[in-house]
Amino acid sequence: YGPKDNYGLFVTAIDAARFEIANDWMAFSGLAGKTAGGLVAAGTADTNVRGVDILWKSLPLKAHTYLWNQVTQAAGPLGAGANAASVTGKNDNLWVYGVKLRGEAMGGWLNADIAANGGEDRTSLAAVACNAAGTACNSTGSNYTGKALLLDAGYNAEISGIGALTPWVNFGFGTGRASNFENTNAGFTSIATDYRPGIANRRFSQGTFALGAGLPGGAINTAGLNNRVVYGAGLNVTPAAWEKLTVGAQLWSFNLQRNTDRAGVAVGAQNGAKHLGSEYGVTADWKHSENVKFGLGGSVYAPGGFVKQQIGNLNGAGVGIGNNPATLAFADFQVKF
Repeated sequence: YGPKDNYGLFVTAIDAARFEIANDWMAFSGLAGKTAGGLVAAGTADTNVRGVDILWKSLPLKAHTYLWNQVTQAAGPLGAGANAASVTGKNDNLWVYGVKLRGEAMGGWLNADIAANGGEDRTSLAAVACNAAGTACNSTGSNYTGKALLLDAGYNAEISGIGALTPWVNFGFGTGRASNFENTNAGFTSIATDYRPGIANRRFSQGTFALGAGLPGGAINTAGLNNRVVYGAGLNVTPAAWEKLTVGAQLWSFNLQRNTDRAGVAVGAQNGAKHLGSEYGVTADWKHSENVKFGLGGSVYAPGGFVKQQIGNLNGAGVGIGNNPATLAFADFQVKF
C-alpha cells in the first residue's frame, strides 16, 4: 500500500490501524482498515482489509507466517441473490495466507514466498443465464483456490581488482483459471500486488503496459502472479575503479500458467501458445552520495506467441494490428529526504 515507483505514481490507499508486539521468540504485527468506502446506503461497496504477520525468531531462516482477508461488501440491492443480473448480491470474501522465508549465508541469498487463496469469489462471471439474452451472472458458489510461489536468489562476489559481481535469478509461479465460466476461481488473487518484474514492466505495468489491447477478451495486465510463470536472470557489476557506478543487464520471460476461456471468447478458443513475451535491457546507476542517485537504462519487450496467435485469431478484423517490440529509454534522478 502507498505510492508506487511506476509511471503515473499510482497509489493504493488504505485507512487503517496497525498493532505490533514482540518478545524474544516472535514479533506480531496486525492491521485492520478500509481501502474503499462510501455513504451509508444500501449496496455500498465498502472494502475492508485485515490481517496478521508473525515473524518467528531464533530460526536458521527468517520466517514469516501471514493471513490476510479482504471483504468487498455487496454492491447490489439488499437481499438480492448472486444471480441477479449485473449485481453482486453477496460479499466477496478473499483470503490470502502463506509463508515468507529469507535466508543469507556466505554472500548469497535465497528468498521464498508461498501463498494460497481461500474464500468466496462474488465478482467473477460464471455460466449462469439470468435473462432471455443469456447474460452471464455472478456465481452463487465460486471459491478462491489459487496458489503462488515466488523465488529470488543471488550471490555477491567481491573480486580483487575487478569489483563486485552480483548474479541473480527470479522465478514466479501463479495458478490460472481454466475458465471464467466455472464456479471455481483457480487463478491466484492478491489483495494489492506489487510484483512488477522487469524494466519496462516495472514502470508501466499498471494498465498502461497491458498486453494485447484490442484482442478478444480484452488486454492482459502484466502485474502480479495471477496465471503467470515468470523467469528472470541478471547480473549487476560495480567496478573497483568506480565504486559509485553499478551497471546491470537482465532478461525476463513472461508466460501464462494455463490458457483461460474468457468472457467474449468461445470455450476452447484460447488453446495454444502461452508465451506472453520477453524483455531484455540494461541499467546504469551512479550513487553520487547517500541521498542522491542518477540512473540511465533501456529495454526491449518483444511480444510472444500468445499475442501473435490472438492477432491471427481475429480472422481479418486484426488486419493492420502489429506486434512490433516495445522499446523504452529512461533517465532517473533520485533524492532521499
